[in-house]
Amino acid sequence: MIYAALVFVSAVSISLTAAYFSVIGLAIMFPGSQAAVMFMGAVLEIGKLVGAVWLHQNWNTFGRIIRYYLLFAVLILMGITSMGIFGYLSKAHIEHQSLVGQERSKVEEINQKITRLTDNIARQQRQVNKIESKDTEKNENTSTIIETLQNRITQFNQESTSNIAVEEGLVNKLDSRLSVLDEAKKLIAEQGGFGKSSKLKDLAEKQADEREEIKNSRTEALDRIKSHRDTLSTQLIEIRGRIDSLQAEPVSVEDNSTSAEKFYLAIEGYHDQISTLNLEKIKYEKQVMLIEAEIGPIKYIAAMIEDVGGSSLPTDKMIRVVIIIFIFVFDPLAVILLIASTVTYSAFKEEELPPDVKEIRHKLLDELEEYLDEGGIPEHFIERAKK
Repeated sequence: MIYAALVFVSAVSISLTAAYFSVIGLAIMFPGSQAAVMFMGAVLEIGKLVGAVWLHQNWNTFGRIIRYYLLFAVLILMGITSMGIFGYLSKAHIEHQSLVGQERSKVEEINQKITRLTDNIARQQRQVNKIESKDTEKNENTSTIIETLQNRITQFNQESTSNIAVEEGLVNKLDSRLSVLDEAKKLIAEQGGFGKSSKLKDLAEKQADEREEIKNSRTEALDRIKSHRDTLSTQLIEIRGRIDSLQAEPVSVEDNSTSAEKFYLAIEGYHDQISTLNLEKIKYEKQVMLIEAEIGPIKYIAAMIEDVGGSSLPTDKMIRVVIIIFIFVFDPLAVILLIASTVTYSAFKEEELPPDVKEIRHKLLDELEEYLDEGGIPEHFIERAKK
């Protein structure tokens, strides 16, 4: 008796649990009228259990239409119960996955913000590089111009020195020629004698034109030398003035410090924001890991199946497989245990009957089975047995 009660309690517990999951699952599938669906599901669950027990106890008592209809109805109701259980467990998994999705979406949003900040840092850095390159280019251009002007000074010095040397060479030649003419005159003066005066006069007349030409050429050469020196002096003053102006030109402090400093401050601010976002992302990633750890055993089972069978199962598919396994053993087990409890109780009651009553009962059951096999009507057999 205790064993029959234990089987009955187990069957009722499993049946009530299956009914709860099924009713809630059906209500989830039809959210527009949850109360009515829950009431309908509860009534159908009760009818299924009663019909299964009744069908087992009266299988040989009534006709085929009733038997097969009840069998079909019980099987359909078992399928509806399984469908409700699948909906309930699927909803639980979907809610769990939605939590993971929410946390992952937050992580992805943070990653997008970090990407945008990184792009901003790159743009600010390009502006800094542009400012620094402008300053460098400006300094390089100034140095190039100064170097060119200094080369021109050297070139002008060389040209002027060369021109002056030519003119001085000409002056030296003219001076040498004058020295020759003076030496000839001096030689006549030293000889003395009669006619010295006339000779000096004749020589002076002969040298007059040449001396005049030498004088003019020497004056022109000296004028050219002076002109070369004046031109060189003017050019040098002009070029050195330009060099001094370039060297004294102030560096653009505003571009070099103010503008660049502004971009550096912006870059530093972006780095601070990225650090804050990384800390926030770590928090959400930790939450994702904690949520995913709740279905860790399912992942290990999927990995074990992959190791044994060689086929890879995603987590969602493995969850569905587990739910289907629950379905195949949940409601059918409840129905079978309920029938088993009635069988156990009937067997226990049969053992308490007197031997003669058992014999009569077995005889009546055998006759009933034979009568039904011949196409008889159960009511007629019952009336005949009463008589």
